[in-house]
Amino acid sequence: MDDDAAAGPEVGGGPAAGVRRGGAGALVALALAAVAIEIATLLPYLAGIGLVAAQGPAWPASSAYIVFYCAVMILPAAVLLLLRTAAGPRMDRFLGRFEAFLSRHANGTGALVLFLIGLLLGLDALDGLGVTG
Repeated sequence: MDDDAAAGPEVGGGPAAGVRRGGAGALVALALAAVAIEIATLLPYLAGIGLVAAQGPAWPASSAYIVFYCAVMILPAAVLLLLRTAAGPRMDRFLGRFEAFLSRHANGTGALVLFLIGLLLGLDALDGLGVTG
């Protein structure tokens, strides 16, 4: 029996010919990846809702805050999507440069965000202990 036959049956005969079924392990890995992505994108949203709830504004204002927060979070992706849809291939060069910029600076940005979170948590802890005035 050759290696191709032992790997499992092929799916379809169209453009994805040669793609093999992943089985339960691949499905679990996909589910775990989806959960990780959802958690990473949900936490800032929950933090925003927590900030609005902590302020305690009345109903219309709290809803307006949440709608504004959602718009701010969606706006950058929506603008890039509209530019890409409207300009088509003319945006390839700009988007390539933008992606390269983000890739170059991703590590530094991540470190800065973690530093600021740690700093804010530390200052909050000191305030809770009564160390700061």
